[in-house]
Amino acid sequence: MVYTKSFKSEEFQIKLIPNYHTKTNESITKIIGEMRDLMIKSWGEGGKLIEEWVYSADVIGLAYKNGELRSFSIVNYEEKNTLYLRATVVHPYDSRKGLCKFMNCICIKYILEKKHYCIWKFWRWLDVIYFVFCTANPLLYAIVSKNENVYPSMDKRQKISLKDEEVLLNIVKKFAPRAKYDIETSVLKEDLKSYPSLIYEEKSISWSDDKKVNDFFETTLRLK
Repeated sequence: MVYTKSFKSEEFQIKLIPNYHTKTNESITKIIGEMRDLMIKSWGEGGKLIEEWVYSADVIGLAYKNGELRSFSIVNYEEKNTLYLRATVVHPYDSRKGLCKFMNCICIKYILEKKHYCIWKFWRWLDVIYFVFCTANPLLYAIVSKNENVYPSMDKRQKISLKDEEVLLNIVKKFAPRAKYDIETSVLKEDLKSYPSLIYEEKSISWSDDKKVNDFFETTLRLK
């Protein structure tokens, strides 16, 4: 699937690659190289982490501008009602254009329509669907929590249910088996121990305009 989408009057070419293409597509090595270059510019050196993401992904979203990869998103489908938003990377220049949200949305939509329920359009509002993501980005947390019920929550009265906890633990066991998981805060520790350049320094953290969110990350989640 390939089409064009505009963000802030700039045109991007959007591509979706389902998982079966990653096993046969001869250009996947080139794409991995492009993803690695973008990741270095936007985040840090990920070593073989990108190959791990790509070859286990259910769908990969790519956004190009003038032939250069400017964003990618990787989403995994787990069981019948859980999607893991494993990674979303955006070029720093394009970080506040809505590209991040769009890339995740098209990947999620693809999975729900093609791989989730064959009768999705008839009963999508009747079932609970879990979207799991991991971030040290207060700005992203603030954006998502405005419209969705997110855990961990800034509302101390909101406790995680046993089912929600089971979903999180299953994701951690499969995708971050060597990490230390704090069940009280849902914080993963030492997940990126082998990739020190991917660990946020305080100066590179995308802080929110909402002081309550920043305080929540600094104190409860102990981001610093």
